[in-house]
Amino acid sequence: MNKVAIIGGGAAGLMAAITASLSGAAVDLYEQNSKVGKKILASGNGRCNIINANSSSSDYFGQHSHFADYALSQLPFAEFEKFCLSIGLLLETKGDGRAYPLSNEAKSVVLALETYAKERGITFLTDATVMTVEKTDGQFVITAEKSKKAYPKVLIATGSEAAPQLGGNGDGYAFAKHFGHTIEPT
Repeated sequence: MNKVAIIGGGAAGLMAAITASLSGAAVDLYEQNSKVGKKILASGNGRCNIINANSSSSDYFGQHSHFADYALSQLPFAEFEKFCLSIGLLLETKGDGRAYPLSNEAKSVVLALETYAKERGITFLTDATVMTVEKTDGQFVITAEKSKKAYPKVLIATGSEAAPQLGGNGDGYAFAKHFGHTIEPT
């Protein structure tokens, strides 16, 4: 079985973990906080504007805003809405395209994603700040506060430095730089 580590238990990390598990991978999800989805809970003033039905790359900023085209084409709104329904998350879409959980509570989003991920067999490693990621003998060795484990694949989904009070920091940038990636200024 293919094994993958995902660093970051926010929206991107949860979706990446679910997607990897649906592709047959065994997934360990590392999260520095005691629970996953902390920034999701704060989004949309606690309501979670989860997606916009009218999103396109023109909604993104930066020199290379077209980077979003591929992701948007792989999971268009109709498919995302279908996925949400399949995990018991009902959406309400406003006239301007903003979509919220029908409950109007961000905790519904976290609960649905977390429950589905656990049903898929994803292992949650919470309170597990990743300190280093090194490549040794073709394996990525993750050293967290309480563990050290090797994986053939690692995905960094740590998010940005936004909302440091919720755990946002530059760790993901440091991991990516360590492996030679260029970081675009935010």
